[in-house]
Amino acid sequence: MRNVLANTPKQWIRIVLCLLLGGIITPGFTQNIELEYDATSLEEVINQLESRYGLLFSYKEEDIQNISITYRAAGEDLNTFLTNILQNTTLSFEILDDNYVLLTSKKPSTDTPPLPGTIICGTVIDSLTGESLPFASIYLKRGGAGTNSRTDGSFRMRSLLSSSDTLVVSYVGYREKQFLATEYAQRGCPQIALDYLSFGEDFVVVTEYLTDGVQLYSHSSAAVLDMDKIGPLPGQVEADVLQSIQFLPGISAPDGTASGINIRGGTPDQNLILWEDIPIYHSAHYFGMFSAFNPYIINKVAVYRGGFGAEYGGRVSGVIDLRSEPRRDQQAHFGAGLNFINAYTHGDFKAFDRKLSVIYSVRRSITDAWRSPTFNNVSRRIQQGILVQNIDLNRLPPGITIEDRFNFVDANLKVNYRLGLKDEISLATFFANNDFADEIDDDRAMQTQTDTLYLESQGLNLSWKREWRPGLSTKLMGLQTRYRYDYDYQLLRDGMLRPNKSGAKMSEIEERQVHLINSWKSPSQHFFQLGYQFVDYDVRYQITRTDQNNIEGSEINDFESNLQVLYGKYTSPIYQRWGVDAGLRLTRFAADDNFYFEPRLQLWYHLSQAFRAYANAGRYVQFLSQIYEIEGDDASIETPVWALAGSREVPILEAEQYQLGLVFEKDSWLIDVQAYRKNIDGLSSIATGFSEDLAGRFHIGMAQIRGIDLLVKKRWGNYRSWVSYTLSEIDYRFPTFFDSEFLAPIDQRHQLQWVNMWSPGVFEFSLGWRLASGSPHSSLDNFEVRLNQQNMGPREIIFPLENDFNSERLPWQHQLNASASYSFRGERDRWRGQIGLAFMNVYHQRNIFQREFFIRGGNPDVDPFLEYNDKVNLGFTTNLVFRVEW
Repeated sequence: MRNVLANTPKQWIRIVLCLLLGGIITPGFTQNIELEYDATSLEEVINQLESRYGLLFSYKEEDIQNISITYRAAGEDLNTFLTNILQNTTLSFEILDDNYVLLTSKKPSTDTPPLPGTIICGTVIDSLTGESLPFASIYLKRGGAGTNSRTDGSFRMRSLLSSSDTLVVSYVGYREKQFLATEYAQRGCPQIALDYLSFGEDFVVVTEYLTDGVQLYSHSSAAVLDMDKIGPLPGQVEADVLQSIQFLPGISAPDGTASGINIRGGTPDQNLILWEDIPIYHSAHYFGMFSAFNPYIINKVAVYRGGFGAEYGGRVSGVIDLRSEPRRDQQAHFGAGLNFINAYTHGDFKAFDRKLSVIYSVRRSITDAWRSPTFNNVSRRIQQGILVQNIDLNRLPPGITIEDRFNFVDANLKVNYRLGLKDEISLATFFANNDFADEIDDDRAMQTQTDTLYLESQGLNLSWKREWRPGLSTKLMGLQTRYRYDYDYQLLRDGMLRPNKSGAKMSEIEERQVHLINSWKSPSQHFFQLGYQFVDYDVRYQITRTDQNNIEGSEINDFESNLQVLYGKYTSPIYQRWGVDAGLRLTRFAADDNFYFEPRLQLWYHLSQAFRAYANAGRYVQFLSQIYEIEGDDASIETPVWALAGSREVPILEAEQYQLGLVFEKDSWLIDVQAYRKNIDGLSSIATGFSEDLAGRFHIGMAQIRGIDLLVKKRWGNYRSWVSYTLSEIDYRFPTFFDSEFLAPIDQRHQLQWVNMWSPGVFEFSLGWRLASGSPHSSLDNFEVRLNQQNMGPREIIFPLENDFNSERLPWQHQLNASASYSFRGERDRWRGQIGLAFMNVYHQRNIFQREFFIRGGNPDVDPFLEYNDKVNLGFTTNLVFRVEW
């Protein structure tokens, strides 16, 4: 197959104008042809048409040999011209997308007697990205029958097959594949993955990074998870989006939650989470324990642990980009399931001749109908911060009773409608809420505490996309996100009319965006992108603490501002031995009327078929972040609030990242080594309870992060095993602290995971062991109590005398997790089902993730004394799922 792809300078100018102006100028073929030929070879005619009129021809070399053309065209359209010059030849033509012309042979078969007519079908996709390849050429080498794939990459044709015929599948810029036709016809309608043309250069694409459904982009900037293909990982009854990515080296959650994701030393709020380009501020239910995304409608998760391109902005650590794409087949798919936490249903169907596609999901907790042992364990994990004593909340001592309720709902909907071959409109929307309340009676302390939280999150993306020509597209999006939570607590002594202590937190975000993206991929796979974003923020928060004598921080902090962003990027063809991904973001922040430059650069080099080296560097800016309490209120559940930069107390986060890496893949072995360094300026915290100079104040600091990630994986048939290890150090510098340099609370110096997965037929088993250093904490064995001279804050303040801040570590964390599942099918494969069982922390290890000290006593009867509280991750916990699809 030969493909000649050329453009005159005039065509290049038109393409550039389309990129800049959002495709206002349409580069489709609208010219009349005026040419004259006298016994001119067809190859020369094609070359002239391509160079003069910007057409793109695809054909087989042998089909056009020995064909000459004698013809004079006087202002004919393309269809008429081709019909006339080819009418006396053995060739037929098809015009695809205005400028792309496919030439195929009409020669009849002269081979051996044919077999009965057979349907040949399948779907053509890109082997790297999994994206469909429209208008691919599919034909029989001897029989002459052929067709082209549809816009979704699928094809279907009926033909008489000879026993020696060959089926050829080809696409512009890709390496063609050939199959023995009779054998291919027996495979049903499989996917055909085409590779880029190598042009003599080898390149590595890691198609199984950890397990099935986890890939590594060729330049190692992102790991991509296909949730449809990932089996149950250790401790998961079914694939959880946020918990699954914690198996990647360099990603952890010391507190054991789904949302508490630290990507290479960054805090959770420094990660950009998107679903269908909508920013997500509520990523997990029940104080972060359960992912807020149904994995059965999420079929692609791109995880950037650093080095993300200029198309992403607003965060300084990592990116988690979730996508829901309709299945490529024509059938409708529906599913439903039930586990010990929630019930759900989801679906994917098409209508109106496949122009309309719909994906939906609805999940709801079942806790109001049945309090499972799994939910009880999770509830005690959440509430342990309230009772300041080291007790097992699953075995409460006499005199303490806890009553609580919790419900959550999440729903997703995505609708796509194709207006034609070039235009598509899309609507994506989601909704989630959490409703929580508890009451804790402590007869020993003669007090009652109540907590309530209501959270609601919703988002919308309305978009239009146009494919102006192959490789050239425009996408326009309007997005809106709303998020709010209200949390209140009260601590009431028996016999008192007013609460002894109370508090409230409110956090609210309204974000509106307009996003324009223009993209062009040249025939030789050079990729260019130019985008513009307008982002409008309205962010409010309030933190109130009240005791019998004081009221702290009762004012509402309200910030409004906007961003205007212009960005561009270039990516070289990935099939080359070396490559570059370069980009730049230019942001104007209205709050301070300043411009911020964010250059990004990625380089990669293929040392051989098995080895690849890569490096990236970049600058990142964040205008919206969470405020954390380094040591929180001992009577409340920890709930950070969002704040918009623009004041002295909440500065803009600015970071620099550098990364070097090497990948080796051969003979089912995979070794990936990545070293990184990250500096973040502008961290903000609220600290209470240490000294009169620190109580109730904002403090500004910075982080210095450095580390090495290592992954070693081996596969033997249906058994896979991998070991990942991270060595890192996270240092904080806060000049206004009594100890200005200290280890970050999330610093876990060593992290080790060993995972094993076995898939014998309809069964799947997984077993994983995790080991991690304990988190830093401050020991206050030697202290004195000073009276607070200010009008705000506690009356008595603990003042450490000797120990450095966060100078000691909690015990090592380690636990064993396991999962097992069994899949089955109904009659004639009309439906299929799965039963799964998961075990977390099999040997019930007590993993402490936080230790806090508090002052007690201090009245005429009791001298002041210290008491500490350990917060512990989940102990032995089980979960069970039953689900069906049809």
